[in-house]
Amino acid sequence: MFACRKVLTVLMILLSLKSGVRTQCVQNGSKVSCERIKQITPGFLSTIYENVTSIEINNRNEISEVAARTFKSIKNLERLTIRWSRIKKIYGETVRDLPNLKYLFLNYNGITEIYTPAFLNLPKLQKVYLSYNNLTVVRKGIFRNVTQLESIILSHNNINHFEDESFQEVTNLKKLTLDHNKLETIFLHDILSHPEKLETLWLHNNSLTFITNYMLQKLTNLKILNIGFNQISVIESGSFQHTPNLNTLVLTHNKLKDIDGDIFPRSGMDFLKNLYLDHNRLMYLTSKFFVRSSGLRKITLMGNPWFCQCLKEIYSVLNENGIEEKCQGPFSKGQRPVCVNGDVLDSCRHTYNAQLSAKFLKYMKDFPVYVHALDCHL
Repeated sequence: MFACRKVLTVLMILLSLKSGVRTQCVQNGSKVSCERIKQITPGFLSTIYENVTSIEINNRNEISEVAARTFKSIKNLERLTIRWSRIKKIYGETVRDLPNLKYLFLNYNGITEIYTPAFLNLPKLQKVYLSYNNLTVVRKGIFRNVTQLESIILSHNNINHFEDESFQEVTNLKKLTLDHNKLETIFLHDILSHPEKLETLWLHNNSLTFITNYMLQKLTNLKILNIGFNQISVIESGSFQHTPNLNTLVLTHNKLKDIDGDIFPRSGMDFLKNLYLDHNRLMYLTSKFFVRSSGLRKITLMGNPWFCQCLKEIYSVLNENGIEEKCQGPFSKGQRPVCVNGDVLDSCRHTYNAQLSAKFLKYMKDFPVYVHALDCHL
């Protein structure tokens, strides 16, 4: 019997559903994969051995719901995947009391609501994938006793609101991805119980219009912040004073016309190495901006209607401090202008020229230049 276990075998478990359709699960060692599933109940899993560590249910199955405590008997389960289903709601105690579960994949479903507490007593859970669903609100307390949870992926939903203390019992969260949602504002310290532990925050492709000095409070260990591809036109002074360990800041593809060194703490941002400023509406940068970002090593500038004299001064600062500019190549080869001339050509004037800016941005739109994404990666 022991020798047989070393040979790859496939155990076919055929279950009859009410519809009369035969459902097939394939067990390969400690892994089980199922297809043509219409519902998941504790009885459905009664034939699966206790040594199973991975269950995968996908291939565009027809599941419409998952019963509470369905997986409670599979104590060795480490990885649970339910994808490409028709699940609309995750009810309370759907996934609970699994002492070894580390990875939970519930992405690519039609989930619109998650009730409290959907995920309970999962002491080893590390990552939860809830991307590509239809969530609009994240409720308080959907996670209970998940002390090792480090990463929550909520990308590609329709989220526009978080209840306060949504993740109050997620005490070790390091990565939170909220990109491709509909957030207009967010205050992380109201959502997280330990915001000081967060290291990576993705907020790109939302509906943010401004960044205030309250939005990032207590994120003292944040290293990567992506707020690109929003509608941000204003960043308040001191907005990044609470993120002294920031290493990478992505501001690309927003509507920034003015950005000053006052957004950084007076002591400076010594750890900020990578800065994406491309595709905004910037025409100049003040000297204070670079003084307070003294650790900078790489930057993107393309796609902004820089005054030519201002851009010349910026290049001088970059050269003096060994800062590498990326992504400018296709522009500097004559395919499209990289700057505009203002009324004063011998010095950089910190006065915005809306007419020149609009003309430059229109030219960019009418004459696009293909730039490979990796060319712009810092």
